[in-house]
Amino acid sequence: MKKTYKIIGIVILVSFIVFIVGFVLSVYFTLSGIGNPITRIKAKNTITEYVEENYPNNDFEDFKVTYNFKFGVYGAQMVSKSSDDTRFYVSYDDGQIEDSFDNYVTKGLNTYSRLSKEFDDYITQLLDDRFPSEIELCIYDLFSSNSKQDVTEIIVANVPLDGTLDIKLLDELGIKPDLTVWFITEEITYDYIAEKFIEVKALMELNDIYASTYSLRLKLPEEHKDRFEKGIHVYDFPSELIGSDEFIDKIIEFDEKGKQTVKVD
Repeated sequence: MKKTYKIIGIVILVSFIVFIVGFVLSVYFTLSGIGNPITRIKAKNTITEYVEENYPNNDFEDFKVTYNFKFGVYGAQMVSKSSDDTRFYVSYDDGQIEDSFDNYVTKGLNTYSRLSKEFDDYITQLLDDRFPSEIELCIYDLFSSNSKQDVTEIIVANVPLDGTLDIKLLDELGIKPDLTVWFITEEITYDYIAEKFIEVKALMELNDIYASTYSLRLKLPEEHKDRFEKGIHVYDFPSELIGSDEFIDKIIEFDEKGKQTVKVD
């Protein structure tokens, strides 16, 4: 009888130890951002079946399941081998599957992102050639006067998946971009930024690139950060005001307005 009690006690002790170790490992994996290895395998298998069933004609790269600690879900980024615009996220949460195919592929967010980067790179190269070693930042923002939904709908209607779009057609399609350019310079004056506005706009027009507004900033080089001037930042400046009779006054007005709403370091 005593031997039986001893065996039962050992079984209970071992079970308790196994439970504690399992609990500690589970907490560790979760808090470390790794997630539960067993659940990760289950997520991998479930996502694989889901993708094969719902997107059978796509040639996706091998994917890795990761754990999102913030939302407590497992997921994988699906990337096509043959289509730059076919990439989306599939999430797994307690047996439930969701994906972002509709937003990123069908509704054109991937196509927008790719085209936007192509435009940025193209304009940055033009600026670098024209103003060597002066450009710190260039952003050709397609959402300046449009909502993200408006722009992506226009792109989906006019650009096929993985297709191209001539930057010269944006105005014709109703997209009103803002061009942001940051200059590194020791000359922090309104006259100098006015000169840059005129030069940048002329360069864009020479290459048939349209911007409804321009946002320019003059910044001191790092070695002169101790100087009193904090730079000049004029943003969302209407294209039609560049070179107008009250050009300098308008620049000062926009700079002062920006200082009241935006902290510029």
